[in-house]
Amino acid sequence: MAMTRGRIRSSSLQDSVLYLFGPHQKEREITLEEKPYFSKLRMCREILLAGRGLLFGIMSGLGYLGCATIGHILVKQKGFSGFQTIALSMLFSAAAFVPWVVVCKPPLTEGDWKLYLSLVVMAVAQAVSGIGMLLAAYLLQLANMYAIISGAVPVFIAIISYLFLREPPSVADVLGILINIAGISFIAAGELHNKVIIDVSKNVTSHGNVLVSPDEWWNVDPSLNRALGVVCAILSAFASTVAYSLSRTSRVKESHLMTILVYMSIAGIVLSLPWMYVLGKPKWEMSSSEGSLFIGMGVSYSVALFCVHYSLRLEKATTVTILRNVNIVFSFIIQYDILNIVPTVFEIIGSVLIIVSITLVTAYSWYINWKKRVARKLREYLNLDESSDLEDEPR
Repeated sequence: MAMTRGRIRSSSLQDSVLYLFGPHQKEREITLEEKPYFSKLRMCREILLAGRGLLFGIMSGLGYLGCATIGHILVKQKGFSGFQTIALSMLFSAAAFVPWVVVCKPPLTEGDWKLYLSLVVMAVAQAVSGIGMLLAAYLLQLANMYAIISGAVPVFIAIISYLFLREPPSVADVLGILINIAGISFIAAGELHNKVIIDVSKNVTSHGNVLVSPDEWWNVDPSLNRALGVVCAILSAFASTVAYSLSRTSRVKESHLMTILVYMSIAGIVLSLPWMYVLGKPKWEMSSSEGSLFIGMGVSYSVALFCVHYSLRLEKATTVTILRNVNIVFSFIIQYDILNIVPTVFEIIGSVLIIVSITLVTAYSWYINWKKRVARKLREYLNLDESSDLEDEPR
């Protein structure tokens, strides 16, 4: 019996891969002995597809964290201008998305003026969000910046989604937002008692929190660093709310994903490139390791953009913004490795609460998505209803 089962699994390996990752139609009929095996594969496939939007939402948070962390290193330790790192990251993201226009051939010029207006406004808002996030990362510490953005965006999105998008947040989303706010409150309380963070914010350390390199004509007054950082973080949160809300509208969701990403890349270059020359002279002499950091920053930003807008096509905007908060937890780890800042007890408690909120929202949303997929498959099998409750497949 064991040998028979082994032969079945060995002979069906190719069919299994095709079933999980290929087209739905199989090249041959499933035998009676193989039915239990393929039933398990079918269940695994439905579970994975039910959670793909959630997984991409979490990956987007890690992508933004990687981008901000590398930019933090380039400005604080390598002496590059903050606006230069932002402009080059936008340029690399455009280099990552524009070639896909040739491969995917998305319609860049088809549609009415309302669609163009939505795409332009969303692209500008996303670019402003990315620029504001990076500026806040240079003026504040990573955890401080993410705490402000992550605390504001879910609340803004929940209100906008309820009032305009007809997407009321679920019970898990509301609980996740409340737990998330509690966690951020603990983090803020911990920062007030962390002398190392206070010293860094006041520029008493060896690396200054400035937007341009120290040898340029314009430097930010150290006493204004924190205030400017908070303003940039709030601006980033508001711009993210606009971009994510527009991304959930039916008009934009019908557009090709690569069309949206190309518009965002172009908007990012237009808004960031001039400031690189206006506010100081860019530094072009760099080592191979510094060049690799710039490439890594651009790749991280590109991955974050793709993941967050792919996730928004499958999940509610409120859910996606909560999942992005995973970057707060990892930012403490990075702060410990780069700046030797040991988190306080309050900050650890806040991080645990944020993990709880993400776990709650992920588990609930994954379960609901899986139930919808199973119900749809059952209706299709019984030929009761050919309509689908699921979101349209991303294009």
